Amino acid sequence: MSSESYQLKTLLKAMQVLQLLEKSRMPMSLTEISNALGMQNSIVFRILKTLESAAYIGIKGDGKQYEVINRGDNLVAAKQMLNILDHLPENVGQTMSDDELSNASGWDCSADNGLMELMEREGLIQLTEDRKWSRSPKILRFAKPFLTSDLISSTDELVRTVHRETNESVGVFSNLVSRQVLVSHLESNQAVKLSLQIGSEFSLFRGAAGKASLAAMTDDEIRGLAEMANPEDVPDMGKLMKEITGFRERGFAISVGERLPDSAAVACALCDTSGAVRGAIIVQFPAFRVSREGMMEIGEYLAKQVSDFNLLPTQSTDPDAESSGPS
Repeated sequence: MSSESYQLKTLLKAMQVLQLLEKSRMPMSLTEISNALGMQNSIVFRILKTLESAAYIGIKGDGKQYEVINRGDNLVAAKQMLNILDHLPENVGQTMSDDELSNASGWDCSADNGLMELMEREGLIQLTEDRKWSRSPKILRFAKPFLTSDLISSTDELVRTVHRETNESVGVFSNLVSRQVLVSHLESNQAVKLSLQIGSEFSLFRGAAGKASLAAMTDDEIRGLAEMANPEDVPDMGKLMKEITGFRERGFAISVGERLPDSAAVACALCDTSGAVRGAIIVQFPAFRVSREGMMEIGEYLAKQVSDFNLLPTQSTDPDAESSGPS
């Protein structure tokens, strides 16, 4: 047999091994591959080591099982992972079956679960006992620099109470210097509603939630943040300070169409025991549904709820200190 013919046959066998692993839903051992393809263990072993060195496959678990780690275009795989995460339910406790997720994302989850298994192994998603998918709490490790867990847990009851009483969308924003990030959100049960994704980011100088936070700060603090902010985000300071004065007197901030078109919102600042402003709680609704008088009523109700709310624990300024959680 010529060298060229031998190489072609070896290449064919390597392709058979790779195709088998590609189609397999689970990692396979050397013996399983040999039996499935009718090849000698020694031949399969050499092929596996060659594919592993070329980063086409990887060793899983106890080092005796192999799986494909290079599934086509990495960029396509990354986009698909984001697509899956985007279509899984945001609310804790909600799940989706393979079929439900397939219909929502446009990707056939049942055809190849390799990507799902990878996402599960990396803590992005989790599989429940009834074989349904949900986002994994472990995914929060990627957002750790932006989220304060005590802000979420400490305001959970407050958010649920306001959501139940107003029947509108309610969220909590965490302050990040001159900007805010949505860290908690409950959608309205009404047919027409406003919905924001966790992680949505806005300027402190736009919208009710941002201005509610500013109203709880000193004038010097506001000016300092304005200097650090993107100039395009900062409105006329004279008009802003006049608006802030009114919000301070009322105890809440309101806005119409500032962050989102045709939207309206009412918000109150959330402070810790030291008086530092940590963020804001916001009630959002379509602008057509609530009159100016209705917004004032919601604002008064929200301010009362926040005033009865136990203050957040003081946030540690020591970067190495562990969060003590709510007191």
